[in-house]
Amino acid sequence: MNSRILQNSILVLICSCLFSCTPVEILLHADLSGYVIDAATSNPLVDAKVKLNPLIDSTNTDINGKYMFQNLSPEIYEIEASKYYYGTISKTASILQGRTQEINFALNAVPVPDFSRKYLDFGLDSTTLSFTISNKGVGEMSYVIVANQDWITLHPSMGKITDESDRIVVTIDKTGLSDSIHKEIIKIISITKDEVVQNTIDILLNGIMDQDLNYYSTVRIGTQVWMAENISTGSNFSNLNNQTDNGITEKYCYGNNKGYCNSFGGLYLWDEMMQYNPPDNRIISETRGICPTGWHIPSYNEWNTLINYLGGTSVAGGKLKAITNPTEFLQWRSPNTGATDEAGFHAYNGNFMIHGINYNNTDDIAAFWTASDCSTPGKWCRYFVKLSYNNSEAQLLKVPEDYNKDYAYSVRCVKNP
Repeated sequence: MNSRILQNSILVLICSCLFSCTPVEILLHADLSGYVIDAATSNPLVDAKVKLNPLIDSTNTDINGKYMFQNLSPEIYEIEASKYYYGTISKTASILQGRTQEINFALNAVPVPDFSRKYLDFGLDSTTLSFTISNKGVGEMSYVIVANQDWITLHPSMGKITDESDRIVVTIDKTGLSDSIHKEIIKIISITKDEVVQNTIDILLNGIMDQDLNYYSTVRIGTQVWMAENISTGSNFSNLNNQTDNGITEKYCYGNNKGYCNSFGGLYLWDEMMQYNPPDNRIISETRGICPTGWHIPSYNEWNTLINYLGGTSVAGGKLKAITNPTEFLQWRSPNTGATDEAGFHAYNGNFMIHGINYNNTDDIAAFWTASDCSTPGKWCRYFVKLSYNNSEAQLLKVPEDYNKDYAYSVRCVKNP
Protein backbone atom coordinates (compact mmCIF):
# COMPACT_ATOMS: atom_id res chain seq x y z
CA MET A 1 0.00 0.00 0.00
CA ASN A 2 2.69 2.40 0.96
CA SER A 3 4.65 1.50 -2.18
CA ARG A 4 1.67 2.33 -4.40
CA ILE A 5 1.17 5.69 -2.71
CA LEU A 6 4.85 6.55 -3.23
CA GLN A 7 4.66 5.70 -6.93
CA ASN A 8 1.60 7.87 -7.41
CA SER A 9 3.27 10.79 -5.63
CA ILE A 10 6.31 10.60 -7.87
CA LEU A 11 4.09 10.50 -10.95
CA VAL A 12 2.17 13.58 -9.80
CA LEU A 13 5.44 15.44 -9.17
CA ILE A 14 6.77 14.63 -12.65
CA CYS A 15 3.57 15.75 -14.34
CA SER A 16 3.55 18.94 -12.32
CA CYS A 17 7.11 19.80 -13.44
CA LEU A 18 6.35 19.04 -17.07
CA PHE A 19 3.40 21.41 -17.18
CA SER A 20 4.72 24.20 -14.99
CA CYS A 21 8.37 24.72 -16.30
CA THR A 22 8.94 27.30 -19.09
CA PRO A 23 10.82 25.84 -22.10
CA VAL A 24 14.11 27.54 -23.18
CA GLU A 25 14.11 28.65 -26.85
CA ILE A 26 17.33 27.83 -28.71
CA LEU A 27 18.06 30.26 -31.60
CA LEU A 28 19.83 28.62 -34.51
CA HIS A 29 21.92 31.02 -36.59
CA ALA A 30 22.27 30.73 -40.36
CA ASP A 31 24.52 31.68 -43.28
CA LEU A 32 23.80 33.79 -46.35
CA SER A 33 25.86 33.30 -49.51
CA GLY A 34 25.64 33.64 -53.26
CA TYR A 35 27.35 34.71 -56.46
CA VAL A 36 27.70 38.02 -58.31
CA ILE A 37 28.05 37.73 -62.09
CA ASP A 38 28.04 39.90 -65.21
CA ALA A 39 24.49 39.88 -66.56
CA ALA A 40 25.64 39.89 -70.19
CA THR A 41 28.43 37.31 -70.06
CA SER A 42 27.61 35.31 -66.88
CA ASN A 43 31.27 35.68 -65.90
CA PRO A 44 31.96 35.95 -62.15
CA LEU A 45 32.64 39.48 -60.87
CA VAL A 46 35.69 39.56 -58.61
CA ASP A 47 35.86 42.12 -55.77
CA ALA A 48 32.23 43.13 -56.15
CA LYS A 49 31.05 44.74 -52.91
CA VAL A 50 28.15 43.12 -51.07
CA LYS A 51 26.57 45.09 -48.20
CA LEU A 52 24.18 43.75 -45.59
CA ASN A 53 21.80 46.03 -43.71
CA PRO A 54 20.81 46.75 -40.96
CA LEU A 55 24.10 45.20 -39.76
CA ILE A 56 26.07 47.70 -41.86
CA ASP A 57 28.38 44.81 -42.70
CA SER A 58 30.07 44.24 -46.03
CA THR A 59 32.32 41.81 -47.86
CA ASN A 60 33.86 41.38 -51.31
CA THR A 61 33.41 38.53 -53.75
CA ASP A 62 36.26 36.07 -54.29
CA ILE A 63 37.83 34.91 -57.55
CA ASN A 64 34.71 32.86 -58.28
CA GLY A 65 32.37 35.78 -57.64
CA LYS A 66 31.17 34.22 -54.37
CA TYR A 67 30.34 36.04 -51.13
CA MET A 68 29.26 34.77 -47.70
CA PHE A 69 27.90 36.12 -44.42
CA GLN A 70 28.01 33.67 -41.51
CA ASN A 71 26.21 33.25 -38.17
CA LEU A 72 23.31 35.58 -38.96
CA SER A 73 20.41 35.92 -36.56
CA PRO A 74 16.99 35.07 -38.03
CA GLU A 75 15.77 38.37 -39.43
CA ILE A 76 14.86 40.21 -42.62
CA TYR A 77 17.88 41.87 -44.22
CA GLU A 78 18.51 44.18 -47.16
CA ILE A 79 21.42 42.97 -49.26
CA GLU A 80 23.07 45.10 -51.95
CA ALA A 81 25.65 44.19 -54.62
CA SER A 82 27.70 46.77 -56.54
CA LYS A 83 30.88 47.15 -58.58
CA TYR A 84 32.52 50.01 -60.45
CA TYR A 85 31.33 50.09 -64.09
CA TYR A 86 28.13 48.25 -63.03
CA GLY A 87 24.73 49.20 -61.72
CA THR A 88 23.74 48.46 -58.12
CA ILE A 89 21.09 45.85 -57.22
CA SER A 90 19.32 45.47 -53.85
CA LYS A 91 17.32 42.47 -52.65
CA THR A 92 15.52 41.33 -49.50
CA ALA A 93 16.80 38.29 -47.63
CA SER A 94 14.60 36.49 -45.04
CA ILE A 95 16.95 34.45 -42.88
CA LEU A 96 15.32 31.45 -41.14
CA GLN A 97 16.69 29.49 -38.19
CA GLY A 98 19.42 27.06 -39.10
CA ARG A 99 18.89 27.39 -42.83
CA THR A 100 21.58 28.57 -45.26
CA GLN A 101 20.12 30.85 -47.91
CA GLU A 102 21.57 31.65 -51.32
CA ILE A 103 20.90 34.94 -53.13
CA ASN A 104 22.60 35.61 -56.45
CA PHE A 105 23.10 38.86 -58.38
CA ALA A 106 23.51 39.56 -62.09
CA LEU A 107 24.82 43.11 -62.54
CA ASN A 108 24.44 45.12 -65.72
CA ALA A 109 27.37 47.16 -67.01
CA VAL A 110 26.66 50.92 -67.17
CA PRO A 111 28.29 53.96 -68.81
CA VAL A 112 31.21 55.47 -66.85
CA PRO A 113 32.64 58.89 -67.83
CA ASP A 114 36.42 59.25 -68.13
CA PHE A 115 38.53 62.34 -68.88
CA SER A 116 42.03 62.63 -70.30
CA ARG A 117 42.93 65.62 -68.11
CA LYS A 118 42.19 66.70 -64.54
CA TYR A 119 43.20 70.29 -65.28
CA LEU A 120 44.10 72.54 -68.21
CA ASP A 121 47.03 74.87 -67.56
CA PHE A 122 47.02 77.73 -70.09
CA GLY A 123 50.13 79.25 -68.50
CA LEU A 124 51.06 82.69 -69.79
CA ASP A 125 50.67 82.32 -73.52
CA SER A 126 48.20 79.57 -74.47
CA THR A 127 44.62 80.40 -75.40
CA THR A 128 43.43 77.02 -76.73
CA LEU A 129 43.76 73.58 -75.13
CA SER A 130 41.70 70.40 -75.29
CA PHE A 131 40.79 67.22 -73.46
CA THR A 132 38.85 64.09 -74.35
CA ILE A 133 35.77 62.63 -72.74
CA SER A 134 35.14 58.92 -73.16
CA ASN A 135 32.95 56.12 -71.85
CA LYS A 136 34.83 53.39 -69.97
CA GLY A 137 31.63 51.47 -69.33
CA VAL A 138 28.85 50.07 -71.50
CA GLY A 139 25.88 51.84 -73.03
CA GLU A 140 25.09 55.34 -74.19
CA MET A 141 26.04 58.36 -72.13
CA SER A 142 25.03 61.98 -72.67
CA TYR A 143 27.04 64.91 -71.36
CA VAL A 144 26.71 68.65 -70.90
CA ILE A 145 29.72 70.91 -70.14
CA VAL A 146 29.35 74.31 -68.47
CA ALA A 147 32.05 76.90 -67.72
CA ASN A 148 31.90 79.14 -64.66
CA GLN A 149 33.19 82.17 -66.63
CA ASP A 150 31.86 83.65 -69.85
CA TRP A 151 35.41 84.12 -71.22
CA ILE A 152 35.80 80.33 -71.37
CA THR A 153 34.37 78.83 -74.59
CA LEU A 154 33.69 75.10 -75.03
CA HIS A 155 33.24 73.19 -78.29
CA PRO A 156 31.27 71.02 -78.30
CA SER A 157 29.46 71.78 -75.06
CA MET A 158 27.20 68.69 -75.22
CA GLY A 159 27.05 65.31 -76.89
CA LYS A 160 26.45 61.57 -76.67
CA ILE A 161 29.01 58.76 -76.66
CA THR A 162 29.01 54.98 -76.42
CA ASP A 163 32.39 53.40 -77.17
CA GLU A 164 34.05 56.40 -78.84
CA SER A 165 35.70 59.57 -77.45
CA ASP A 166 34.86 63.23 -78.02
CA ARG A 167 37.54 65.91 -78.13
CA ILE A 168 36.51 69.06 -76.26
CA VAL A 169 38.29 72.27 -77.30
CA VAL A 170 38.56 74.92 -74.57
CA THR A 171 39.35 78.49 -75.66
CA ILE A 172 40.24 81.44 -73.44
CA ASP A 173 39.43 85.03 -74.38
CA LYS A 174 41.99 87.16 -72.51
CA THR A 175 40.41 90.46 -73.52
CA GLY A 176 40.11 92.59 -70.41
CA LEU A 177 41.52 89.90 -68.10
CA SER A 178 44.13 90.88 -65.54
CA ASP A 179 47.60 89.31 -65.50
CA SER A 180 46.96 87.76 -62.09
CA ILE A 181 46.41 84.05 -61.59
CA HIS A 182 42.99 82.69 -62.54
CA LYS A 183 41.76 79.38 -61.13
CA GLU A 184 38.39 78.49 -62.64
CA ILE A 185 36.46 75.29 -63.38
CA ILE A 186 34.34 73.70 -66.04
CA LYS A 187 31.61 71.34 -64.85
CA ILE A 188 30.86 68.14 -66.78
CA ILE A 189 27.42 66.61 -66.21
CA SER A 190 27.21 63.00 -67.44
CA ILE A 191 23.74 61.54 -67.85
CA THR A 192 22.89 57.84 -68.13
CA LYS A 193 19.63 55.92 -67.90
CA ASP A 194 19.97 55.48 -64.16
CA GLU A 195 21.96 58.40 -62.77
CA VAL A 196 23.53 61.82 -63.21
CA VAL A 197 27.24 62.26 -62.40
CA GLN A 198 29.06 65.59 -62.01
CA ASN A 199 32.80 66.08 -62.52
CA THR A 200 35.00 69.16 -62.80
CA ILE A 201 38.19 70.07 -64.64
CA ASP A 202 40.31 72.95 -63.34
CA ILE A 203 41.15 75.84 -65.68
CA LEU A 204 44.44 77.54 -64.74
CA LEU A 205 45.71 80.77 -66.30
CA ASN A 206 48.68 83.16 -65.92
CA GLY A 207 50.75 80.90 -63.70
CA ILE A 208 53.14 77.98 -63.73
CA MET A 209 52.73 74.54 -62.12
CA ASP A 210 55.53 72.50 -60.54
CA GLN A 211 55.87 68.72 -60.24
CA ASP A 212 53.79 68.71 -57.04
CA LEU A 213 50.91 70.60 -58.70
CA ASN A 214 51.67 73.83 -56.82
CA TYR A 215 50.57 76.76 -58.99
CA TYR A 216 52.62 79.96 -58.87
CA SER A 217 51.97 83.50 -59.99
CA THR A 218 54.41 85.02 -62.48
CA VAL A 219 55.55 88.48 -63.52
CA ARG A 220 57.12 89.90 -66.67
CA ILE A 221 59.99 92.28 -65.92
CA GLY A 222 61.67 93.70 -68.99
CA THR A 223 62.47 90.81 -71.34
CA GLN A 224 62.31 88.21 -68.56
CA VAL A 225 59.43 86.30 -66.99
CA TRP A 226 59.97 85.35 -63.33
CA MET A 227 58.06 83.44 -60.71
CA ALA A 228 56.42 85.98 -58.42
CA GLU A 229 56.64 83.49 -55.53
CA ASN A 230 59.38 81.32 -54.05
CA ILE A 231 59.22 77.74 -55.29
CA SER A 232 58.05 75.14 -52.76
CA THR A 233 58.42 71.84 -54.57
CA GLY A 234 59.59 68.68 -52.82
CA SER A 235 59.19 66.80 -49.56
CA ASN A 236 59.77 68.52 -46.22
CA PHE A 237 62.70 67.38 -44.08
CA SER A 238 63.66 68.71 -40.68
CA ASN A 239 67.38 68.20 -41.21
CA LEU A 240 69.36 69.74 -44.06
CA ASN A 241 71.51 66.62 -44.14
CA ASN A 242 68.46 64.82 -45.56
CA GLN A 243 68.90 66.74 -48.81
CA THR A 244 70.95 64.19 -50.71
CA ASP A 245 71.27 62.97 -54.29
CA ASN A 246 68.62 60.27 -53.94
CA GLY A 247 66.26 61.13 -56.82
CA ILE A 248 63.77 62.80 -54.45
CA THR A 249 63.42 66.59 -54.32
CA GLU A 250 63.76 67.72 -50.69
CA LYS A 251 63.26 71.07 -49.00
CA TYR A 252 63.31 72.60 -45.54
CA CYS A 253 60.37 74.61 -44.20
CA TYR A 254 61.03 77.41 -41.73
CA GLY A 255 60.51 76.12 -38.20
CA ASN A 256 59.89 72.70 -39.77
CA ASN A 257 56.35 73.98 -40.41
CA LYS A 258 54.83 73.03 -43.78
CA GLY A 259 52.52 76.04 -43.55
CA TYR A 260 55.53 78.33 -43.98
CA CYS A 261 56.52 76.54 -47.18
CA ASN A 262 53.00 77.04 -48.52
CA SER A 263 53.31 80.80 -47.95
CA PHE A 264 57.01 81.50 -48.45
CA GLY A 265 58.46 78.55 -50.34
CA GLY A 266 61.07 76.02 -49.35
CA LEU A 267 64.72 76.42 -48.42
CA TYR A 268 67.23 74.42 -50.46
CA LEU A 269 70.88 73.55 -50.43
CA TRP A 270 72.57 74.68 -53.63
CA ASP A 271 73.19 71.14 -54.89
CA GLU A 272 69.60 70.09 -54.19
CA MET A 273 68.27 73.13 -56.05
CA MET A 274 70.49 72.31 -59.03
CA GLN A 275 69.49 68.61 -58.82
CA TYR A 276 73.21 67.88 -58.61
CA ASN A 277 74.12 69.48 -61.92
CA PRO A 278 77.37 71.50 -62.21
CA PRO A 279 77.43 75.32 -61.91
CA ASP A 280 75.95 77.18 -64.87
CA ASN A 281 77.78 80.41 -65.75
CA ARG A 282 76.17 80.99 -69.14
CA ILE A 283 74.50 84.29 -69.88
CA ILE A 284 71.17 82.43 -69.89
CA SER A 285 71.22 79.33 -67.71
CA GLU A 286 70.14 76.01 -69.20
CA THR A 287 69.87 74.20 -65.86
CA ARG A 288 66.29 73.31 -64.97
CA GLY A 289 67.08 72.00 -61.47
CA ILE A 290 63.93 71.98 -59.32
CA CYS A 291 62.07 74.34 -61.67
CA PRO A 292 59.01 73.33 -63.73
CA THR A 293 59.36 72.27 -67.34
CA GLY A 294 60.14 75.30 -69.53
CA TRP A 295 61.76 77.17 -66.64
CA HIS A 296 65.26 77.20 -65.16
CA ILE A 297 67.49 78.32 -62.28
CA PRO A 298 68.63 81.89 -63.07
CA SER A 299 72.34 82.48 -63.58
CA TYR A 300 74.41 85.31 -62.11
CA ASN A 301 74.03 87.12 -65.44
CA GLU A 302 70.23 86.78 -65.48
CA TRP A 303 69.94 88.19 -61.97
CA ASN A 304 72.28 90.98 -63.02
CA THR A 305 70.07 91.70 -66.04
CA LEU A 306 67.06 92.02 -63.72
CA ILE A 307 68.90 94.29 -61.28
CA ASN A 308 70.17 96.58 -64.06
CA TYR A 309 66.69 96.80 -65.62
CA LEU A 310 65.36 98.04 -62.26
CA GLY A 311 67.95 100.80 -62.01
CA GLY A 312 71.00 99.05 -60.63
CA THR A 313 72.22 97.58 -57.36
CA SER A 314 71.46 100.60 -55.17
CA VAL A 315 67.70 100.79 -55.90
CA ALA A 316 66.63 97.45 -57.40
CA GLY A 317 66.14 95.83 -53.99
CA GLY A 318 63.42 98.30 -53.04
CA LYS A 319 61.57 97.61 -56.30
CA LEU A 320 61.73 93.86 -55.63
CA LYS A 321 60.72 93.92 -51.96
CA ALA A 322 57.10 93.47 -50.90
CA ILE A 323 55.63 96.40 -48.97
CA THR A 324 53.49 94.28 -46.65
CA ASN A 325 53.08 90.58 -46.12
CA PRO A 326 49.59 89.07 -46.51
CA THR A 327 50.13 87.03 -43.35
CA GLU A 328 51.34 87.91 -39.89
CA PHE A 329 54.50 85.87 -40.32
CA LEU A 330 57.85 86.96 -41.70
CA GLN A 331 57.00 90.63 -42.12
CA TRP A 332 59.83 92.89 -43.26
CA ARG A 333 61.26 94.65 -40.24
CA SER A 334 60.90 98.42 -40.12
CA PRO A 335 61.99 100.59 -41.87
CA ASN A 336 61.91 98.23 -44.92
CA THR A 337 63.89 100.92 -46.71
CA GLY A 338 62.81 101.80 -50.24
CA ALA A 339 60.25 99.00 -50.55
CA THR A 340 57.78 99.68 -53.37
CA ASP A 341 57.33 96.23 -54.99
CA GLU A 342 57.23 98.20 -58.23
CA ALA A 343 58.41 95.16 -60.19
CA GLY A 344 55.65 92.88 -58.82
CA PHE A 345 58.32 90.44 -57.64
CA HIS A 346 56.84 90.20 -54.10
CA ALA A 347 60.10 89.44 -52.27
CA TYR A 348 59.44 88.76 -48.59
CA ASN A 349 62.08 88.26 -45.94
CA GLY A 350 61.84 84.57 -46.69
CA ASN A 351 64.59 83.68 -44.17
CA PHE A 352 67.47 81.33 -44.72
CA MET A 353 69.49 78.69 -42.91
CA ILE A 354 73.18 78.31 -42.08
CA HIS A 355 74.42 75.18 -40.32
CA GLY A 356 70.78 74.20 -39.62
CA ILE A 357 69.95 77.48 -37.82
CA ASN A 358 67.03 79.66 -38.99
CA TYR A 359 67.76 83.34 -39.56
CA ASN A 360 64.97 85.80 -40.20
CA ASN A 361 64.02 88.37 -37.58
CA THR A 362 67.63 88.80 -36.45
CA ASP A 363 68.85 89.66 -39.93
CA ASP A 364 65.67 90.38 -41.94
CA ILE A 365 66.98 89.54 -45.36
CA ALA A 366 65.81 87.62 -48.37
CA ALA A 367 68.40 85.36 -49.99
CA PHE A 368 68.02 83.74 -53.43
CA TRP A 369 70.36 81.25 -55.07
CA THR A 370 71.85 81.65 -58.54
CA ALA A 371 72.98 78.75 -60.73
CA SER A 372 76.50 80.21 -60.97
CA ASP A 373 79.75 79.73 -59.08
CA CYS A 374 82.54 82.16 -58.32
CA SER A 375 85.07 80.49 -60.63
CA THR A 376 87.50 80.07 -57.76
CA PRO A 377 89.58 76.94 -58.44
CA GLY A 378 89.64 74.46 -55.57
CA LYS A 379 87.18 76.37 -53.38
CA TRP A 380 83.44 76.01 -52.85
CA CYS A 381 81.85 79.30 -53.79
CA ARG A 382 78.32 80.03 -55.05
CA TYR A 383 76.59 83.32 -55.87
CA PHE A 384 73.34 84.43 -54.27
CA VAL A 385 71.20 87.60 -54.24
CA LYS A 386 70.62 89.46 -50.98
CA LEU A 387 67.85 91.94 -50.15
CA SER A 388 67.76 93.64 -46.74
CA TYR A 389 65.25 95.48 -44.56
CA ASN A 390 67.52 98.52 -43.99
CA ASN A 391 68.51 99.46 -47.56
CA SER A 392 67.24 99.42 -51.14
CA GLU A 393 70.07 97.33 -52.51
CA ALA A 394 69.98 94.08 -54.48
CA GLN A 395 73.44 92.64 -53.96
CA LEU A 396 75.01 89.74 -55.83
CA LEU A 397 77.23 88.13 -53.20
CA LYS A 398 78.99 84.83 -52.75
CA VAL A 399 78.79 82.28 -49.98
CA PRO A 400 82.01 82.48 -47.92
CA GLU A 401 84.61 80.17 -49.39
CA ASP A 402 85.75 78.80 -46.03
CA TYR A 403 82.30 77.45 -45.06
CA ASN A 404 80.85 74.04 -45.80
CA LYS A 405 77.94 73.40 -48.14
CA ASP A 406 75.19 73.90 -45.59
CA TYR A 407 73.56 77.18 -46.64
CA ALA A 408 69.85 76.90 -47.46
CA TYR A 409 68.28 79.75 -49.45
CA SER A 410 65.08 80.49 -51.35
CA VAL A 411 64.73 79.87 -55.10
CA ARG A 412 63.02 81.82 -57.89
CA CYS A 413 62.75 80.29 -61.37
CA VAL A 414 62.83 82.22 -64.64
CA LYS A 415 61.09 81.23 -67.88
CA ASN A 416 63.13 79.85 -70.75
CA PRO A 417 63.46 82.46 -73.52
